This record gives sequence, structure tokens and C-alpha cells, in this order.
Amino acid sequence: MKKNIILTTILVFILLACSDDEDPKGPLPSEFGKATLVLNDKPLEFTVSARGWQCNSENLEISLNQSSANLERGTSFFVGNIPAKEGRYTLRRGDTNSGECELDIPFGSALTYSGATLVMLYEILEDKGPNELVITRYDSAAQRLEGRFQVALAVEDTLSPFSKRERLDTLRITQGTFVTPISPPEE
Repeated sequence: MKKNIILTTILVFILLACSDDEDPKGPLPSEFGKATLVLNDKPLEFTVSARGWQCNSENLEISLNQSSANLERGTSFFVGNIPAKEGRYTLRRGDTNSGECELDIPFGSALTYSGATLVMLYEILEDKGPNELVITRYDSAAQRLEGRFQVALAVEDTLSPFSKRERLDTLRITQGTFVTPISPPEE
């Protein structure tokens, strides 16, 4: 189930990025926010979106995406099952069999892609923490979310035969911050 969520998130970002109607240097669509972070000692900017969590509409999910200008390569980070309120949350390794929905456990993962091919899936290294997300502002009236995060992830699954030479084994995200609108629930 988690791989389907991540794949869907990536496909949405790719489709939006491929639109001929938008100026790639112009402002982001209103449903996207901005995230800055340091990934393995390299400062980067990501687009970010938030919406209600699929298992519990009281909680949220956040998706971050960064891709090259020609969409040749990209990295996406996903955090799910986050309480919709200000606070500090420890991120766990995602495991759809452990019942994140029932246990109300926030979790995260990441993936890399090349063109339309998913290359690697990363899972949180729980012993290399702190792996945390801090919601510094949750405004339900304005549907706006702000926060910061840090996390360490390692390769869980290699999805492409070329991935060993193309990608890193570990992703270390530090100094992550984000500001994003919260998308309305899908009907």
C-alpha cells in the first residue's frame, strides 16, 4: 500500500511538472509550498504538498519532491499519519503490516527516480536519529502548515538494475523546513 501512495505522489508531481501551460520559472501552483533542506551536505529546494491522511482524516500526509529541470532525475520524500496539530513527532520506519493507521504512528520513506522509472526506495534508519518532524504552525482555518524536520534513510529496495551506480545508499536530511497549504480532501 505504501509503495502505491509514493508512486501516486510521484506521478502527480511529474504530470504537473510536464504541463506546457506553466512557466517552469514562475510561481508554484497554489497547492504546493516550498521546502528547503540539506541532503547529504548539499542544500536543496523541494516542492511540498500536504493533505488529509488516507487512513485517518484527522491526520495529515506531507510529500516533498525535487527534480532536475528536464525531469531526468528526482527525489521524493513522504511522511504519513501526522497529527494535525503543533508538536514534535518521531518518524518511524513505515511498515504497512504493523498498522500505522490503527496505532497512529507517523512514518516516512523516500524514493529516487530517473525519468519514469523508480530507482530506489529508502526507509528510515531508526537507530540513526533523531528522525523527527516538528509542526511549528498548523492553521486549520487558513489550511496552512509549517514545520521543520530531519531524518536518515537507507536503501530498502532497489527497483532498477542501474541503481547501484546512480544513487546513494543513505540519505541524510538535515535543516529541513517547509511551508505549505493543505489541500482540501478529495471527493
